[in-house]
Amino acid sequence: MRKTDDKGNLKCTICKEWQEPSNFNRNKANNSGLEAYCRGCAYIKSKYHYLNHKKDYRAYSKRWRDTHPLQYALIMYNYWAKKVETLTE
Repeated sequence: MRKTDDKGNLKCTICKEWQEPSNFNRNKANNSGLEAYCRGCAYIKSKYHYLNHKKDYRAYSKRWRDTHPLQYALIMYNYWAKKVETLTE
């Protein structure tokens, strides 16, 4: 179980600030049921990871589009149909 202060707050392992449990995302794998880092740090961590692996994400997307042309065409058709529908309203 994670340590809490006298008010029931948890300490973020990245920014080291004590915060309310509502500021932490859920994680069933942890004993407390919450992530070890707060939502603000999780956002920054996720953004940093994406920027450092952008080539990998783009390559995966391109590979998926190339191997699933019909699904991609359907997704794009629906996307543009909604776009046109909102513009004509």
